[in-house]
Amino acid sequence: MKFLKNSLNVIFILLIFNAAAFTQDCKVLLKDISESYTGDCKKGLAHGNGKAIGKDTYDGQFRKGYPQGLGTYTWADGQYYTGKWRQGQRNGEGTLYYKTEYGDTALAGIWDKDEYIGIKVEKPVVQYKVSVDSYSFDRVGDGNRYLISIMMNGVSNSSIEDLHIISTSGTQFAMGKYIGFETVTFPVICKVSYKTWNKLRTSKHDVIFEFEIKQEGNWKVTIVN
Repeated sequence: MKFLKNSLNVIFILLIFNAAAFTQDCKVLLKDISESYTGDCKKGLAHGNGKAIGKDTYDGQFRKGYPQGLGTYTWADGQYYTGKWRQGQRNGEGTLYYKTEYGDTALAGIWDKDEYIGIKVEKPVVQYKVSVDSYSFDRVGDGNRYLISIMMNGVSNSSIEDLHIISTSGTQFAMGKYIGFETVTFPVICKVSYKTWNKLRTSKHDVIFEFEIKQEGNWKVTIVN
């Protein structure tokens, strides 16, 4: 029994030694976190879940030696980013946390090749539509208004009759081809209804388009007949 116990202890120690050696030989290809690594490995490269330490630290998912997937990267100065990565660069949705003279700050949104692109856009919801060929919503910046344009055959629809636009908040105004609402409180629900000719001008039909915009911003809404 003692011999069996000693043999099991030796096997356990060997397993630990082999695992440590395997992890030690596993490389991280991002220089600032390449001093040590513990975690999953494939073909000598960090691949899977792991933690890499160097001047900076990364804890999360790897692929072929680089941070890829979800993970948290902490820089030597204390700032850190948690979110999505691709080939060692911030890519996708994530948040950067850092300090300023005014206190802790967070920058959340979408990243592409390590550059901040902007906040994540929450798509508006179409609640009801009748006789609408297509539509689009574009968030063109920060603010509190939205503009509506009605198009046909690539130009403004000039055959509109009995146009009614009801918005749950905001003050209506006109600007060129647009009808808009400013000083809007989001979320906002809007219902657009009118009568128009079809593309061949052979008959008229009623159009209804009702939508909700939840995210603040300056929006352009395009309705196509």
